[in-house]
Amino acid sequence: MKRLLLPPLAAIALPTAVTAEVIYLECNLDGYLGDIEITLNESERKVTYLYGSGPAFTYTALFTKDKILFGSVRDITIDRTTGNIFLHSTDESSPIASKGKCKKVNKTLNLF
Repeated sequence: MKRLLLPPLAAIALPTAVTAEVIYLECNLDGYLGDIEITLNESERKVTYLYGSGPAFTYTALFTKDKILFGSVRDITIDRTTGNIFLHSTDESSPIASKGKCKKVNKTLNLF
């Protein structure tokens, strides 16, 4: 009887996967770039960001213990312990370097 009950009890009692929560950040960059909204989805290794009411950009990201790295033409690094953000452009025709600070926010989902 023990042999029959143990597997179902283990399946109920022990979690099989950890689901990471989606994190929302508001970041303020110096210079003309200003405010940026960032959505971090560590379980899918994705980061989405947007400036003001402009288009959103989604990239595959590298999540390490202390940093998050993402971008293509603009490389963006967020320090996970301090919230510091650094952006620099890899496009030689329009070089940009900007830094700022991010803070975690609670995003409310509205029905309409």
